[in-house]
Amino acid sequence: MSSREYSSSMIIPLSRQDAWDLVWRGDGQLHFLGRQADVELKVGAFLHLSDETITTLDWWRTARIQKVNSPKSITILIDRPSSWPQGDQTLAIIFINRIDDSHSKITVKESDIPTKYWEEVHNYWDRRLHYFCDLARKINKRRKQVRQAVVVIHGIGEQQPGETLYSLADSGVFEDKDKKDGSHITKWIKPDDYSDSYELRQVTIKGTKKMPRTDVYEFYWAHIIRDTTLNQISSWLLSLMFRHPRSVPGKLLPFWSFTWLVILIAVGATIASSVGIEIARWIALVSSVGIVALLVSLLLGFFKGLAINYIGDAARYLRPHPANIAHRHTIRQAGVNFIEKLHNSGKYDRIVLVGHSLGSVIAYDIITYAWMRMHDKHQQPTNPMFEDIIEVEKSAFFNKDEKHTVDFRRKQHAAWFQQRVNCQPWLITDLVTLGSPLTYSDFLITANKSSFNQLKKARILPTCPPQTELCPLEPTDRMKEDGKISLDRMTYELDYQDPLSKSHRTFVVFHHAAPFGVTRWTNLYFKTKYCGFSGDIIGGPIKKQLGNWIRDVPLDSPWKGFSHTFYWKKKGNNKLLQALKKALCLDSKECEKGHIEEFHDALFLNSRYELVKLLKKIPAIALLPKSVKS
Repeated sequence: MSSREYSSSMIIPLSRQDAWDLVWRGDGQLHFLGRQADVELKVGAFLHLSDETITTLDWWRTARIQKVNSPKSITILIDRPSSWPQGDQTLAIIFINRIDDSHSKITVKESDIPTKYWEEVHNYWDRRLHYFCDLARKINKRRKQVRQAVVVIHGIGEQQPGETLYSLADSGVFEDKDKKDGSHITKWIKPDDYSDSYELRQVTIKGTKKMPRTDVYEFYWAHIIRDTTLNQISSWLLSLMFRHPRSVPGKLLPFWSFTWLVILIAVGATIASSVGIEIARWIALVSSVGIVALLVSLLLGFFKGLAINYIGDAARYLRPHPANIAHRHTIRQAGVNFIEKLHNSGKYDRIVLVGHSLGSVIAYDIITYAWMRMHDKHQQPTNPMFEDIIEVEKSAFFNKDEKHTVDFRRKQHAAWFQQRVNCQPWLITDLVTLGSPLTYSDFLITANKSSFNQLKKARILPTCPPQTELCPLEPTDRMKEDGKISLDRMTYELDYQDPLSKSHRTFVVFHHAAPFGVTRWTNLYFKTKYCGFSGDIIGGPIKKQLGNWIRDVPLDSPWKGFSHTFYWKKKGNNKLLQALKKALCLDSKECEKGHIEEFHDALFLNSRYELVKLLKKIPAIALLPKSVKS
């Protein structure tokens, strides 16, 4: 029987290594060689050639690998299917040739094909090549269409769904300052596909030459904490009142002291009145009736709704009382699920969390628990690199001076970049907190500073920089006899098997409490005046509480009164909006001014150019469309 040869080539917009990985690694095999393909890349291994047009058999032909020349070519001997007459095997060679750094050519040659069945073979390989080239084009397109997500988390109170989202979107934070005509940003209100709530929407902001297309979401949690009682609030407040004065934060001490003064006057006057002291009776009358009765009536009247709807949220979330555990868990679970959905969508290259007031504590918790689920995940890279990750670890151990915050933040960003190139999925580059009560962490979260410090050392509360595996010690306390220093680690090694070579490799990951090894933290707060009646007494610096790598940004209050809810209002201080915009790192030029000039060569992966650069370095196998992976 006469025979013919099949030969066809196609140029694809991928490097040779990317194309090689895509052809021979699991998900890519399924798209190239068919749904039954699953081959171990070594001489003698079997593989199945299947085809979507053939439904009667699980596979069309079987083959055995004869030769592997990685990453250039593979030679296979293919058995003839049962529908063909008996005869010798056919020989096929799949070549991948380099054209340049971003293009390659894939060629398939198969010889000794019976002439009668040549068209069948021709159609099979043509379909496979077209499917593969279509996949390569989708990946190349994905690398150019960079996108980021900003998730805002509201604070306490009877918040309406979307209230915080729309006010932030209209605030000017996302506007392009280079537009000469003064026009506003182009934005659309779209359905929120990730929150599982019909009440919520997302705001999509059109990209510019500097800023990628941005989707702004709101994580809404106000509906979860309900049915708060005055007893629960008073119980929490009493637990704060019965603290040693030294444990009370300086900004709260005047209010704490005044409250105790009122209580002591009322109690003292009542006692004195009961033993018949005339002056004390008058004091008792004024204090007990005039002050205590007034405070009680106000609390039960006008301030009852305020206490339950505002203070109640903080009382329920910040205190791990049995009655509050279910609410705390539900909020955190919903937040982690939301963040995981954004990661798993495959749409985003960067995520920023913005937390206002109590929302900043929730944002901190979401990062804490989402990181626990994701920190050790990766897609088994062929040639991982870990220099920048190890550099973060060394910096945290050897140099704890807060004057080096700029350099630390640059290293955090470099480590995040390297993790992504290594096919690690974490996308959260920044946490931005506004008016955060975390400034009183040791007072609100735990009973005393000692307990708070213990939680940090035990890695229950993540810090920035992360805590090491052992309690941190100065290098001089860790000197060995040979004069070398033994590092306390915040990373560890995971063993895995390369999917192609089957050789064993090591992946370095940050431990479960080290999200801030790769995530920067910027904290904005209004400076207070007049004993806290001007500015924002709820917010304040966080660095001393949770780590020297946090960038605290004190801001002048936009007006003379209490300004806790003014963090993205248009009226008032325009410098505030610029500071918030720099913290979000949405604009490459703004980030360059804020991080290059003010923070000494910090990276700005937030620009379109930088994210495109990042995606070019991420292996193509990690950018497969979700429909192909499934």
